[in-house]
Amino acid sequence: MRILILRHGDPDYSIDSLTARGKIEAKLLAERLLNEKIDKVYSSPLGRAKLTCEICAEKKGFPFTVEESLHEFSYKLEDTPAPSNFLWDKYPAYWTEDLRFYDPEKWLEVPWVKNSIIPEKYKNLCEFLDKTLSEYGYNRYHNYYKVEKESKDTLALFCHFGTECMILSHLIRVSPFFLLHNFFGAPTSFTEIYTEEREQGNAIFRVSVFGDVGHLLKGGVEPSPAGRFKEVFSDPIEILKGD
Repeated sequence: MRILILRHGDPDYSIDSLTARGKIEAKLLAERLLNEKIDKVYSSPLGRAKLTCEICAEKKGFPFTVEESLHEFSYKLEDTPAPSNFLWDKYPAYWTEDLRFYDPEKWLEVPWVKNSIIPEKYKNLCEFLDKTLSEYGYNRYHNYYKVEKESKDTLALFCHFGTECMILSHLIRVSPFFLLHNFFGAPTSFTEIYTEEREQGNAIFRVSVFGDVGHLLKGGVEPSPAGRFKEVFSDPIEILKGD
């Protein structure tokens, strides 16, 4: 079983769509996917992810389903520490001191997370993932999956960087917080995870590719920095925040 997680192209947040650059990125991603075996496709309902998916679907010729739980985790939180009220926008001097953020369950117990809509949305996403995997014969059991029947099908999920971190956190049983803060996947980045069944009937997921943008470099396009912060503090504030 294989899952591809595909981030949308360079975003125009003002209209929830893609910039001209983002549309070029999506076309290059579509070229890359021509050589991929893909059996089922889901897309976030948000315009930037859906348009990226549509461009790829038109090129490769696959149908797709819009899945609400793949919505970006851009749910605003109340009474959160600076600099903003998004999960991925917390200063390291704050969040790294609270070990709950490193725990796959306890991060949900932090009051400003617990008292928000995040736990419900995370639960919905996890339930979608497990229900979908169950349809292919992989049933969640504690922190791994029981295999009722083998599958070499591939799911493709067109979504957002924040959502990608949430997906990975559930499938490989880690806190999404350090993924959100310590990893970066550029627009149209390609992430691949697959099941490993060394013991018959018991499978885990392994990440084989994370955030690859080879299709952009091959097409002569510099990856968009959307979602990155400044590399050094003295850099001008030119890098877009959020996803």
